[in-house]
Amino acid sequence: MSLDLDEVLDGWTTPVGEVAARLITGRTGEPLVQLRIDLGLLQMSLEGRPDGKSYRDRSSALEYLTRELDGRRTTVTRNDWDELSREFLQSNYRRVALSHLAEERLSRGDTVTAREMINRAIRDVEHCLRALDLHERAHGDAGPNGQQRPTLVFNGTRLRTQLHVVEGRYDDAIEELRRGRDALEALLCELGLESEQRESDPGIEYLNELERRIREQYGVSQTLRERLEAAIEDEDFEAAAAIRDEMRRRQSNNLSLPAPPEDRSDS
Repeated sequence: MSLDLDEVLDGWTTPVGEVAARLITGRTGEPLVQLRIDLGLLQMSLEGRPDGKSYRDRSSALEYLTRELDGRRTTVTRNDWDELSREFLQSNYRRVALSHLAEERLSRGDTVTAREMINRAIRDVEHCLRALDLHERAHGDAGPNGQQRPTLVFNGTRLRTQLHVVEGRYDDAIEELRRGRDALEALLCELGLESEQRESDPGIEYLNELERRIREQYGVSQTLRERLEAAIEDEDFEAAAAIRDEMRRRQSNNLSLPAPPEDRSDS
């Protein structure tokens, strides 16, 4: 068996600066995701931790450290925190790969696989954010990866919005954009950016433009929540009650959607 990566990468090229990822089946039949990088590739497990391993008999370093801290144990070492940082980086790389795969599947019209990839990418975003929160809880700061928080909040918002659009929930997509934009702006404010700097931030501008496009493309002049706020302001309580009924109906329909595939990384 040749160990030359050129054979693995033969025919798989991508322009500089662009993401390329693919799903493969491993030697033992397990699904793997590969991310093309300069001079090579990253290969990650699709299930659980990206390296396919457990940590100290737990599904992840995040789970191990969380349980140790919750139990007020003193057995946590510097190596444990270093492992959490490594897990963070791997999960973030996998999030990039899964996001690309989702876009690729959507371009093919494969919404089922795209939805699965989006859900998995969202879980990686949430895993990374919980890792930052845990480090801050224990040390008073988010650690060496703390600067990634705005990027994660932005991408989490983008992915959840994309999922809502794929599932035809355009009101929810717009509300998600509004929440994410507020959260991102709050983070930028904490980082010391002035109002004008926040308004011109590329992430904020992207989310604003995405909201405009969704409203225009799917004919959403007002979301149900916006209509409810307007009805309450106008003291039209009959209309407000009808809108609340519609919101509950839609929420019930959303809960009846098939659950995303399970991920054992934090169980």
